[in-house]
Amino acid sequence: MNRTIDVDSLFIIKSVLNSICQKHGVTYDELMSLSRKDGLTKARREAIVTMRDELKMSYPFIALMIKRDHSTVLRIYEREKGHDNRVVHP
Repeated sequence: MNRTIDVDSLFIIKSVLNSICQKHGVTYDELMSLSRKDGLTKARREAIVTMRDELKMSYPFIALMIKRDHSTVLRIYEREKGHDNRVVHP
């Protein structure tokens, strides 16, 4: 995976993430933290969906941006889009 990104793209990504942070009342540092507080997880989920759908970013690149594993990003995206096909046993 090519991990280089131009300055303009990075500015757009940071702007999108900052507006999501403002909407949810969290800071950028909190969004990037390992915390699982409800407000942060909602903001993180929105960030993942926005980066994937609107910015057309790959799962590995989103994972790199928000400091998560790509499989975690994929699972969150699928759950948010209603495509979570995991079987849950009682």
